[in-house]
Amino acid sequence: MNSLKSFIKQYYGTNQKMAAEFEVTPQTVGNWVKKSPRGSLKYLPEMIMHTRMTSDYILSIVLMTEMEIKNKTK
Repeated sequence: MNSLKSFIKQYYGTNQKMAAEFEVTPQTVGNWVKKSPRGSLKYLPEMIMHTRMTSDYILSIVLMTEMEIKNKTK
């Protein structure tokens, strides 16, 4: 299953590198992975340009990550 964590690893390498790309803190990227993946969608145009993936693909990863987080808290 694709998650935001694996997406970041594949296309950015680390949370720190993604954070630098979007001029946010690594903690912000960590929060997207662990708590609030929809926050990353603010940077959807930049993610599309960097990865050359479609918005639908990236959105599906964000929504899957959100479902995983909800299932862990049950």
